[in-house]
Amino acid sequence: MTKKQTNVFKGVAIILMFVHHLFGDAGVLKDMNVHPFVPQNILLMIASAGKVCVAIFVFASAYGITKQQEKSGDSNLAGRIIKIWMPFFFIYIFAAIAAVVTGNWKATYGKAWQSNLYFAVIDALGLANLFGTPTLNGTWWYMSLALILPFIIYAAIKIYDKFGAIGTIVLGIFIPGCLGVADTDSYRWWMLTVVLGVLLAKTKFFEKLSKKTMPKKTVLYCIMLALIPPVIYIRYGVGGYWLLDTVLTFCIAFLTLLLCRIPGLRTILRILGEHSYYMFLTHSFIFYYYFRAFTYRWKYPALILLVLVIVDFVLSAVLDGLYRLLQCKKIENYLVKKTEKICKEGEKA
Repeated sequence: MTKKQTNVFKGVAIILMFVHHLFGDAGVLKDMNVHPFVPQNILLMIASAGKVCVAIFVFASAYGITKQQEKSGDSNLAGRIIKIWMPFFFIYIFAAIAAVVTGNWKATYGKAWQSNLYFAVIDALGLANLFGTPTLNGTWWYMSLALILPFIIYAAIKIYDKFGAIGTIVLGIFIPGCLGVADTDSYRWWMLTVVLGVLLAKTKFFEKLSKKTMPKKTVLYCIMLALIPPVIYIRYGVGGYWLLDTVLTFCIAFLTLLLCRIPGLRTILRILGEHSYYMFLTHSFIFYYYFRAFTYRWKYPALILLVLVIVDFVLSAVLDGLYRLLQCKKIENYLVKKTEKICKEGEKA
């Protein structure tokens, strides 16, 4: 996967995330008087499957880090953490101001200043889910995973280099399968997806796929498309999400190559993918915390989704522009380069 293809992949993921959050609760659909374009149980099934967005982001990280490490030997974990955390902290500042103004600050962190300070610091570090403490945005549970993920990915790469594909796959199945996964926020849930990303990067899967003739690729595309409905159905009715989300991620990654051949659509998805991080960080403030009635007033799922995508994209673009205007991006790049220099000096020593 090229960088542009990966952004298309992330564009698909952010749309699936919005579908999951907007339409995944039957009570919300009833309370907000949403008129599904399909039977409600089908909409709920599709929305449930939208949770695969997390696996897609995990896969994209694993694939991208593995490719980057192969290309340049990059092992700058500190730099990666800075790239993840600084934009998040920038958004957190605005969220904190809004929480103070609306009274959500005390409602979230408590009235005592000691708990206020402690919980706020943990939340601002992106580690609320890891520590089990309150957060200004429930969707930010993923930040704890995102900040830990580079360490898990580098460990998976090392295991692949030492034990090969079979050893890595066994580990990816053993950890969630034998140790169990308590819920979808468990870090063990995504181990197999990490392994998939590392394997496809190491084996140059997509590069080999691109060399196949169009008739062969068409057959493979049809197989991937045919796999998705039964996997979604089984996932919704039976469970086994940690395994089936990995299967869905593979199918969607495969079909992303097809989406990249469609003019217009690929451009829209690529642009959404480029802003997907900010959109992930901010969308819950729009549809859940502050503008719930506005979001659902459009009644029809397609319109509700379209409005949220447009509004959140504009907000994300403005925040990204402000981040750069205030020189935060320059500071981020400076810190990343500094950590790279330290890492290289450490390797020489």
